Amino acid sequence: RSNLRRLASPSWRSTSALNKEPPLHPTEVFASGTPSENFCRKSVPPHVVDVTPLASKIRSGVRNYSRHHSLKLVGILADGGRFRQDSELYSERIAESLDEDFINYELWRCKADTPLAIQETIRRANEAEDVDGIIVFYPIFPAAEKGPYKNRLNGVYYKTHDSHFRDLVSQDKDVEGLRGTKWYHNSRRKAGAKDTSQVVYPCTARSVEVILEHYHPCESKSPSMPWKGQTVSIVNRSEIIGRPLATMLARKGANVYSIDEDTIIKFWSGGERLQRSVTSLEECVGESNIVVTGVPHEGFQIPSDYIASNSTLVNVSEFTNVDENSLLRRPDIRYIPQVGKVTVAILEDNLVQLHRRKFDSFNLPV
Repeated sequence: RSNLRRLASPSWRSTSALNKEPPLHPTEVFASGTPSENFCRKSVPPHVVDVTPLASKIRSGVRNYSRHHSLKLVGILADGGRFRQDSELYSERIAESLDEDFINYELWRCKADTPLAIQETIRRANEAEDVDGIIVFYPIFPAAEKGPYKNRLNGVYYKTHDSHFRDLVSQDKDVEGLRGTKWYHNSRRKAGAKDTSQVVYPCTARSVEVILEHYHPCESKSPSMPWKGQTVSIVNRSEIIGRPLATMLARKGANVYSIDEDTIIKFWSGGERLQRSVTSLEECVGESNIVVTGVPHEGFQIPSDYIASNSTLVNVSEFTNVDENSLLRRPDIRYIPQVGKVTVAILEDNLVQLHRRKFDSFNLPV
């Protein structure tokens, strides 16, 4: 943990970086110039995994559905603010992908001078009958004083306006899976219990799980506990990546170390029990079969000699959280430097899920 604190930037430490989602950077999602992409453009060693075939397979399934059904996604973008340019580029790239997959996309712009304008735009999208999914481009107001809104479920004030906006998006249109913590409660259902909640999980966390299912060898023969016997370290505890991924993997049998800059929490297999751990970052990573990194700071890197042989490393951050040059000399480590293409594919797949659910609610043929 001391290594994690030393490398985390002061500005991020002041807001508990690893408990917060970093600004989603379009170059990470669409691979246009990040350090990891430059690494992939070299002579790629066989232990470096390109997830493009997996993303293509998911999107092919989406196209099979969208050719026969009209799907519409609305993006809500606030004009102004220091993150507007990134959001504009992200929206443009999403529009390109959705157009290729026969999905209608509209960008709704609104003023960012007051939270009320954002709320009204979300309300209109919620009420529009022809809108199947909503994506809000965050951050808008990433830091603010407490209030004035309370979470209706727990009575606690939202820490930021952005957190409040996420819960305003209709559950039936929440294509990003960011509304509330329904995924968390679903993940902690008792082992063997039937899942009837049709939860849409946060796209990035779900994309990492799908990537691991596809590329990480796992010997468990239990359909309900496919990650049994696996130990996972996740260096991030945000609501978008770290926390949902930890609960999903633990619920399916893995022992998971959830690591932020101040604490390490162990999610025991089955997801029913949490425990604060006194182990170090080095010990957690060395014990793990799977390591997922999502630290939003270019100064943070895990030394490659921390990582155990025959393990899988997934980098979720826009920055490279490991020394890639040293990984060239570690063919015993399966390295996945980018997840963005699969994240976009999962976004589209979530939209299909929401559309199917709407038809099911009216008992209509899909």
